[in-house]
This record gives sequence, C-alpha cells and structure tokens, in this order.
Amino acid sequence: MKKLKTKLITTVFLIFYVLFGLLIPTSFAVVYPGTFSFEGEVGKQGTEISFIDGDKSGSDCLAKVVAIVGEHDDVLEVSDNSGTYIVDIWDQFDSSQNNAEIEFYMRTSDVSKATWVIIAGDLENWDDGIDFTIQGSNMLIYRDGDSPISISVSSEKWYKIKISWECSSKKWSLYLDDALKADDIQFSHSEKADSFKGLQISTVGGHTGYSSYFDGIKYSWDILGGLPDWIIPTIIGSVAFIAVIVVVIKLKGRKSEKKMKVPKERKPKTPKAFRSQERIVDGKVVTAGARIVDGKVIDESTPTVKASFCPSCGASIREGAEFCESCGKELK
Repeated sequence: MKKLKTKLITTVFLIFYVLFGLLIPTSFAVVYPGTFSFEGEVGKQGTEISFIDGDKSGSDCLAKVVAIVGEHDDVLEVSDNSGTYIVDIWDQFDSSQNNAEIEFYMRTSDVSKATWVIIAGDLENWDDGIDFTIQGSNMLIYRDGDSPISISVSSEKWYKIKISWECSSKKWSLYLDDALKADDIQFSHSEKADSFKGLQISTVGGHTGYSSYFDGIKYSWDILGGLPDWIIPTIIGSVAFIAVIVVVIKLKGRKSEKKMKVPKERKPKTPKAFRSQERIVDGKVVTAGARIVDGKVIDESTPTVKASFCPSCGASIREGAEFCESCGKELK
C-alpha cells in the first residue's frame, strides 16, 4: 500500500510539472522581458508607471500601460490627441552610462506622425546625444553635422530596436530587427555627450490623433532585467521536483537495505527437553548427558553424547541414549 501511494504521488507531481512546463511558453509568450516589461501595470498612467521618472506631457497627451497590442501583452502607450501640446516622458538611469546598450520594441499607429526617442545627458533640457524619430513613413537617424539616415517603416508593426554607444569615441550604432542599419554614427551635440543619464520619449507639436507603443525595454547593465518573469518560479519548481525524486529514491533505498539486512546470530536456548532432564545424582544437579558410574557423577561438565531429536515426538535427546526421556519410546 505504501509503495502504491509513493508511486501515485510521484506520478501526479511529474504530470503537474510537465504540464506547467508546457503551459509556460503559451501563457507568457506575449510578455517581453526587460528592465521594464510593464507586466502587472495595466491602467497606470504617467509617473505611476515604473519606467517614467519624469512627465512634462501637456493636455490631451498621455502615457499609460494598456493590455494587448498586436502580439504584445502589457505595453506602454504614448498617445497625442492635442494639436498644440506634446507627450514628454523619460526614465533616468540609476547611474551615468558611458558605454552601453538599450534594446526595446516599438510600434506606432501612424508612421507619418513623429515619435522621438532620445538618449540624453540632460533630460529636462533636451541635451541629447543619440536621437531618432519615426515620421513621414521613415525612421530618421540623426547624426551631428550631416543629413539623417532614412529607413522605411510601416504603421501598426512591431520593430525590435537596439542602440549601442561609446562615449569615448562619441559614436553609436542602431540595429533594426537584429540587423545592423547604421554604424559609427556621430553623436548629436557631441560636445556635450560625455555620458548619458536617461531615455526620453516624446511626440511633436502639430501632430495629433495617433499613438506609439513600447515594450521590453532592456538595459545592458541590468543583468536580472533580461530574465523572463516566469524563470524564478520555474527554477523553484524544478528544484522542488528534484528534491521529491531524491527523497523517494532514498526512502526506497532504506526499505531495500532493511530487506537485505542479515539477522543477528542468536545463541541457541537450552531446549525445554534438556531442562526437564535435570536430576539430582549423588547430591548434585546434573543433566542427562553427564557421565555417571555406579550412582556417582564422574564428569558433569562434559556430556557423553551430542544433542539430537526423537523421531517420534521431536523432543531433544542426547546421542547414545536408548530411550526418549520425553515420550519414553525406544531409540533405534
């Protein structure tokens, strides 16, 4: 019964673990991990959102987290419904970054209207060093003292963007969907770009009635930020599963040892038949095996015969006896 219970518990746990592992990819496939994945922040606005440290957006311009956009779940939406004011939000880095990378997903409802992405030293005064915008159906990558690099993009499509920079050379690179699109780009306002302090997102005055979306914003210096949100519970579940298997194996091993254990050798007890054969001879208590001549005990410690058993009643006797002292029958 115990074996059946152990096997049943192990089987149920294994089934649960396998199902949990299979469900992870489908349940969390639309959550893109990062320093800011916006998971669990649906409905938050402005500086309520973990990403936003500063917000100078005007009337009818709003940053909020929405549930699902395309194949992405829990994303940052910046919407501009003002013909005068703009969205202006930023995240200030925990420390200044001289050589680093930022990766994120971006989408806009209307590529003809401008959405700016800026990495700057002074966030409130637009002291930028890295900047690009999506407008006029193109991504325009700006560089100091030169015309922008133009890449064609589409509305309502998610793009994966990676930006890497090096302040010592005052240059940066841009990857679009993992393909290098621009390299060795000179910083804008390069004389001010000794280090960068934050990431800024904004719209443009005069453009209205559109929204842009951001997800999976990942900073290269944030190691844990790149881990999926489900990875920790999965590790815990795996460790628990392994622990259960180890315990079950050890319990089975102990049961096997008990079965294989050789019983301790026990000293044989004096048969009752022998004890019943004690008698007094010549004033001494002797056993049936003692050597007696003419009513005298010659040697009481050394029996004349070895132990045996009566074929009729099974009582213990001593070799050489003519009659069984238990049933009285003659021994042949």
